[in-house]
Amino acid sequence: MATPSARWIDRLARGIITLGGVGVIAAVLGILVFIFLEQLPLWRGARVQSEMDGALEGLIPGERMLLARIDERQRALAVLGDRFGWRIYDLASGRLQDSLPVPGMERAGRLRAAWWHVPSGAAALFAEDGRLWLGQFRWEHPQTDAGPVRLRIQPDSLWQLSDTLALREVQYHRNTGIWVGLSAQGKLYAGYPGGRIEALLVDSVSTYLLASRAPVLYVGGAEGRLRIYRYEGRAWQGLTDTVLTTPGQPNRQSRIRSLALLIGERSLVIGDAEGHVRVGFFVRSQGGAEHFRIAHEEYRPLPGPIEILQSSERNRCFLAVDPQGRLGLYHATSERTLLTLYTSLPLSEAILAPRGDGVLAITADGAYRHWRLENPHPEVSLKALFGKIWYEGYEGPAFVWQSTGGSDDFEPKLSLVPLIFGTLKGTLYALLFAIPVALLGAIYTAQFLHPRWRGVVKPMVELMASLPSVVLGFVAALVVAPFLSRAVPGVLAVFLILPLVVIAGALLWSRILARYPRRIPRHMEVFLVFALVVVALLVSIELGALIERIWMRGSFPDWAREALGLSYDQRNALVVGFAMGFAVIPLIFTLAEDALSSVPRSYVHASLALGATEWQTTLRILLPAAGSGIFSAIMIGFGRAVGETMIVLMATGNTPILDWSPFNGFRALSANIAVELPEAPYQGTLYRVLFLSGLLLFGLTFLVNTAAEVVRLRIRRKYQRA
Repeated sequence: MATPSARWIDRLARGIITLGGVGVIAAVLGILVFIFLEQLPLWRGARVQSEMDGALEGLIPGERMLLARIDERQRALAVLGDRFGWRIYDLASGRLQDSLPVPGMERAGRLRAAWWHVPSGAAALFAEDGRLWLGQFRWEHPQTDAGPVRLRIQPDSLWQLSDTLALREVQYHRNTGIWVGLSAQGKLYAGYPGGRIEALLVDSVSTYLLASRAPVLYVGGAEGRLRIYRYEGRAWQGLTDTVLTTPGQPNRQSRIRSLALLIGERSLVIGDAEGHVRVGFFVRSQGGAEHFRIAHEEYRPLPGPIEILQSSERNRCFLAVDPQGRLGLYHATSERTLLTLYTSLPLSEAILAPRGDGVLAITADGAYRHWRLENPHPEVSLKALFGKIWYEGYEGPAFVWQSTGGSDDFEPKLSLVPLIFGTLKGTLYALLFAIPVALLGAIYTAQFLHPRWRGVVKPMVELMASLPSVVLGFVAALVVAPFLSRAVPGVLAVFLILPLVVIAGALLWSRILARYPRRIPRHMEVFLVFALVVVALLVSIELGALIERIWMRGSFPDWAREALGLSYDQRNALVVGFAMGFAVIPLIFTLAEDALSSVPRSYVHASLALGATEWQTTLRILLPAAGSGIFSAIMIGFGRAVGETMIVLMATGNTPILDWSPFNGFRALSANIAVELPEAPYQGTLYRVLFLSGLLLFGLTFLVNTAAEVVRLRIRRKYQRA
């Protein structure tokens, strides 16, 4: 009977063990909940943080609003009317803060056209007396938030056009000094430094757009005709001339009403009279020719025609507005309709804040509504993460991971498919190497090896598991990869020659045992197999080198590229397969050997007593009885390979490509987290996508382990009934 102290110690030990088990479970669940909560904001769409209505003071009755812009901090609003210069308002209160006439446009009469490209500052004004003002407008922010926001006006040139050239729209390319205007009759004119003016198009034009970087002109017609020109060699060269159709109605021409360029000015946003918006850009074909293609058009349309299009200066969002006061906020790449806003009155102007975090709608009588938006992750959607996306400049939709670029107008490419593919590819090649070696070693150790040697071999294999993965990755990158690049044919020949040599040696060994059964000690086959493996490796390497010299002109990588169309990277899937397989082998071997050794020896003895050989006993009795344990060992090895980081990070090129070739690299989810984490801004899109990658890894290993357990239990029940 246990003493009170022994019972107290038992209760204490039981409590500590219970507390430890519950603590481990709680810690794992806590990590899972934390990862889930960190990636959850990715799926929240844009939302309105605050909404404010107001009215602008000081407007002249009957004055028409030509232009309105807000600064990037959403503090000031600049309004240009057709009777006077700029008026600067405090956006929070609608109070007039300053009035600024445009130098050179005094007593010019009413303004007929006004244009201001905020990112470049280029601006153009046209008055009824024929004066054309070209210059620059720039916001000037104070060093503190308390100071006023000012508008700086810088004139470049002043033109006096003829009375017959009445422009209703005008735009200005400041770097070249070229301006392009649209007359009241729908004809397009261009002016050049020196005073030369020419008619570009004599047919009707509904809208046009002059890019601010390169002198590229986009012209849209009411019949759906889109023409693009580039100014080269003192002349406009036609790049494309195509007719657009209404989405979903290929026989109906799309009446183009508005155009806008996304950040970077390579992608064109097109709005039509049916309320549809679409995005297109130039694609370079394999022959080198450029073709304009519509890449994105799966946006939610507005009920009315798209009269206003504005793009963000920070990302690939754009705002579309119809005449009835309905506004749609979209993201070009992810094809998401982020937000739909409504007003009750027709709008004179609608403005998307430069940072994309606000929208301002103004009516003709000066009433306005200001929405402040929260829109932190517009580029993320299920399609952007797991579907094919047509990225800017690509020939077609593709799975691409490229999180950062060299400029602000970079288009993030956040497809997780190449990373999931790379994870499975690395795991596959590792298991192809590890499973046969580990299982055959476990079978031989448990069934055929002498117990004295078993006590030596098993601890040595288990000791392999203590090697740090960073050491294996270091050796793989600096030793295995260079050696493999010099001896690829020989290494590949091993997979053919080694089995043949071992089988031949086994046949020879069986003949020797049959003739001299008492002269050869048992279990000497270990040394024979070791010698055969060494011989096979040497023969394979020499034979591979001979084949490379004779058939491959001394270079397997060059031959593979020219003859097979395969690229060869020094750090490739084969290197990772060997290194990561070496890390997985001890785990699978130990668990499989334990499962085989736990089969009751009475099963083995009964089989041998009935006349079965040791090999027949292994195949028919031992393996089925230990099948559930062996399967669990393989699945645990799979989970170990899926989560491996350092070996994959160091032994492969970390190129996120979709290619099963063993001679190419890949990028796994775990390695991607290690690579991208230093560059991920806190709580930014990349930061949260990395947490989503971790959640996917967690879910993948959880599903694999759960499936392994279910299969293991079924196998066990099956053979228990048998």
